[in-house]
Formats: sequence, C-alpha cells, structure tokens
Amino acid sequence: MKGTKETWLHIQIFIDKHQKVFLPLFLLLGFIVDSFTLTRVDRVFDNILLSFYIILAATTIFFTHSKEKFYCYEFYIKYNKWLPYLMQYAFGGLFSGLVIFYTKSATIITSLPFLIILITLLVGNEFFNKKWPKITFQIMMFYVALLSYCILVVPIILNTINLWTFVLGTILSLVLIYIYLIILNKYIPKLFKTQKQSIKKIILSIFVLFNIMYFTNIIPPIPLSLKDGGIYHSVVRSTTGEYIVKDEVRPIYSFIRSFNPKFHKAPGETIYAFSSVFAPAKFNKTIYHEWSYYNIPTKKWIRTDRVPIQLTGGRDDGFRGYSFKNSIYEGLWRVTIETERGQKIGRLNFEVENSKVTPETESKIY
Repeated sequence: MKGTKETWLHIQIFIDKHQKVFLPLFLLLGFIVDSFTLTRVDRVFDNILLSFYIILAATTIFFTHSKEKFYCYEFYIKYNKWLPYLMQYAFGGLFSGLVIFYTKSATIITSLPFLIILITLLVGNEFFNKKWPKITFQIMMFYVALLSYCILVVPIILNTINLWTFVLGTILSLVLIYIYLIILNKYIPKLFKTQKQSIKKIILSIFVLFNIMYFTNIIPPIPLSLKDGGIYHSVVRSTTGEYIVKDEVRPIYSFIRSFNPKFHKAPGETIYAFSSVFAPAKFNKTIYHEWSYYNIPTKKWIRTDRVPIQLTGGRDDGFRGYSFKNSIYEGLWRVTIETERGQKIGRLNFEVENSKVTPETESKIY
C-alpha cells in the first residue's frame, strides 16, 4: 500500500514538473474521447457526455478559484492540483464535440467565421489563458460552450428548428450563466468583484455576437446535416423504398476537379438534385432545394427555383428527397439545401454542358 502511495506521489510530481506538456495533452484527450464516442447529435449518450463536460468545466472553475473556502479540507488539499488538468479535459471535450456537430451541419464557406471561433478556442485556449486574467478567460470559454450547446439541444428537445428555438436556447444560456455567476459571487466575492464588470461585458459581447451570426445565417442549422447528395440524370424510388439514381460514369481522376463536376445534358433531358439530410427522430420540418445559376456579366448567382421538401427525421443515413428541373442551360449551377429562413445545410455545385447524346451512366442506391 505504501509503495502504491509513493508511486502515485511520484506520478503527481512528474506531471506537475511537466505541466506545460500535460495540460495540452489533457485537452487532446477530450478531443480523442469525442472522436470515438460522439455519433449522433440526438443520441442520449452524446448529450449526457456534453452535459458532463459542461458540469465538469463549471465545477473545476469554481474550485480552482475558491481555495480559501476549501483549503481546510484534506480532500481538497490532496486533489486540487488536478483541477487544471480536469478543466483542460472538459474544455477539450466540449469544444471538440461542438466542432464535430457544428461542422457536420455546416456549409464550410458560409459558416467559416463561426467554426473559426470554436476551433480557435479549442486550439488556442492555452495561449490566451496566459494573456487574460484566468477567471475572466475561463468564464468566457465556458459561456461560449454553454451558449453553443443550448442552441444545439433546444431544437432536439422541441423537435423543430426556427427563430424561437434559437431565442429559447439563448435565454436558457443566460439563465444558467446568471445562476452560475451568483454562486461565484457568493463563494469567491473578492476575486469575482474585481473581474465582475469585465465578465459582464464579455458575456454580453458573446450574446450579441451569436445573435448577429444567427441572423446573418453564419451559425449552421444544427441539428440538420447533409449526409449525401448529388446531381443525377435520373432519380426513381423503388417499391422497397430505396432511391435508385443514375450518375455519369467518371474517370478515377475526376475527384481532382470535383468542386464543379460537369453534367452532360442531352436535349430535353431533366436534371435531378438528390439530397439525404439527417434530422433527429420525430423531427418534422420543411427544407428547400434552391436552384441558382451564375450570371457571368453581373458576376452574381441568380435564383430560378426554390422547391419545398417535407423532411422527417430519425433515419441514420438521412431523409432522402429530390427536386428536378427541365429548362436548364449551359454554365455554372448550384443547388443549395437550406432551411425556410435560408440557413444552409449543404450545397451541390455543378457545370452544365450540352451534349447530343445521354452520357454513359451507372446506378447507385440510397
């Protein structure tokens, strides 16, 4: 028993001595755990894990800055050195989980500013932590994660996504952070009061920033995500419920220029846009296929059609739907899969080129 205690003590001394190395490793550990465990945004286990990270982050921030209250307890003296590592693990798990889910639900270009914020906090938190007062920075990190999770989980609970689910999510985050700040003010009044105004300004700034990003459609429409999609020569639903699509046979090297794959259109041929969009179980919502072409003289995308598709959630591989267009001409086109208020779930880019005959095709089953 004595040998075990000595070994444990040596481990603690070694970790404390190399804190600069181990703190980022605990951050990485949270990311690794998420990579192997998080699968579906509506899965109970996934939400329990993210909730655990939030509780762990809140707890470690609290105990890190309330030494005067708890240094009389032997348990606290013995284990308080592990608080920074647990905090890093919590933030690593939180932000990597949020990045995983928000990335799945984003068209990268339109949601890039929001994703950059999450990734920057995930990767750069150790650097910024040295530049800011610790409690201020930690609460900033905590509130960004808390707000991101609240606007993620409320649509899942209510089985819908709209303006009011976002508003409710932001209000829930404000209520929770307000309760948390009351607790901090009660137990660490001296430290909290010195940073009180800064913390309030930061929380307000984050709240305003998230609202700006939402109303400019920068925040992706989580929990919706595009699982698969493409532009095809034919889409037919079989008697067994499967979708059979016909795609052009392309050379192996074609992926190099896959951003605007060419669609060789025969005279009078119909073009189909197929999408498979994941949504949680019991989730019913209308999404849209917006068809647009690129006008070269004006250098602008011009919308031609916006086709509604009634989405039903619950299928792991996503809800399958399609739209089609008969009158289409040569040039750059795109079909944007989006929500009613224009939040982009995904986008299919392609270039139409007229052909005298229908090209060779192959069948795929969804």
